[in-house]
Amino acid sequence: MKTLHTQRFTLHASHFTLRVLFLTTLFLSICMGLSARKKPVMVIITAGQSNTDGRVSNDELPDDIKERGYKHCWWSYGSGAVSGNGHFEPFWPRVAKTDNTERWGYDAVVYYLLDQQVKRDFYVIKESLGGTAIDTACVSTNSMYWSASPAFLASTPAADKGGKSLLKAFTENIGACIDNELSRHKGGLTSRHSFGTRAKATRRWLTTTMTT
Repeated sequence: MKTLHTQRFTLHASHFTLRVLFLTTLFLSICMGLSARKKPVMVIITAGQSNTDGRVSNDELPDDIKERGYKHCWWSYGSGAVSGNGHFEPFWPRVAKTDNTERWGYDAVVYYLLDQQVKRDFYVIKESLGGTAIDTACVSTNSMYWSASPAFLASTPAADKGGKSLLKAFTENIGACIDNELSRHKGGLTSRHSFGTRAKATRRWLTTTMTT
C-alpha cells in the first residue's frame, strides 16, 4: 500500500520555479487580527509552471490523500485565461487542461500535510501555467509571461482578462480574494507593508520578489 512515507515520485523543477518562486508556495501568513484570542489566517501563495500546475494523474495520488482528503484547505485557482475570480472553493487537485483536468503536483502533498497539522481552515491562491517564461524575448505558452517589467505590465491587461500578463492575473486575484473573502474573516485584516490589501500593492511586492 502506498503512503506519503513510502511512495516515491520525481518532480522536475525548472530554474523559474526554484529561483523566482521557490517551492513556489510562499508561505505567507496574512495577519487577520492579532488579538491573543484570535489566530491569524494562513494564506499560501503558489505560482509556477507545469510542475506546479500538476501533471500526475489523480489516480496516482498517495493513498493517504485518497482516503482522508482535505478538510480545511480552500483555494482560488487561476491558469492563464482561467480566472480565480477572487473566490475560494474546497481544494481537490485539478488543472485547467481540456484533455485531462484530474491531475496533481507537489503542492497537493504540501496542502495535505498542512491540513493534517493545522486542523483549521487555511487558504491557497494559486496561478500556474505550463511552459511559461518571465523574459518576453522567450517562447511562452499562449504568449503569456510572468514579466515584472513596468513597460510590459503597462502594455497588456491580465491574462484572465484577454491580455498576456500572468503576474497581473495572479496579483489581481490575490487582491480580489482579500477584498471579497479574506477581509471578512472575523479576525479582521492587518495589512503588511509589502503585501497590501489591494492588487496594486500586492503586485509591487511580487515585482520586488521576482526581480531580486
